[in-house]
Amino acid sequence: MTPAFVDARKRKEKGGHSAPFDPSKHPRGANGRFLSTAAKIEQAGRLAGQNATVHVEFAAVVRPGAISKVTGVDLRGFRHAVSNQSISHTLKNHGNPNVEGPRGQIAVTLKDFEKLPQIVRSGEVHAPEPHRSSLPRFVIKAEIDGIGYHYVGDVKAGKRRLDMVSLRMKKGSW
Repeated sequence: MTPAFVDARKRKEKGGHSAPFDPSKHPRGANGRFLSTAAKIEQAGRLAGQNATVHVEFAAVVRPGAISKVTGVDLRGFRHAVSNQSISHTLKNHGNPNVEGPRGQIAVTLKDFEKLPQIVRSGEVHAPEPHRSSLPRFVIKAEIDGIGYHYVGDVKAGKRRLDMVSLRMKKGSW
């Protein structure tokens, strides 16, 4: 056995964790408390458009079977995530009221991303329209407070993550 494996086993036997605590994976606010999911998403939104990609995992997949039927991938243990790049894409392509209005849609704002956990938990899973991505893709359509949300995501199997690609909104359901 390797020394690291023996060391991890001893920690577990003593009631400890197998890996030491890494504070960089658990960001804290100015008050010293852990950041809420909404605060993490807002933080990623502030980084939108920058070259470095920051992913924020915001919810566990609560109905992996429904998405698995559409994508063909076993999603047990996966988590939903959003990146500053997908926020930037959504705001650039779906955030202008002058463009979205004639389409019958509502422009997406940074504040709308705070509803992502609610959208992925309450929405219905659908097959996507044809796309160029080689990754398995899915669509979640949800209606919250009279607003319809059209959430598009990709499966990143190696990372065990479902990444948001885009978000659109309109009055009523999709």
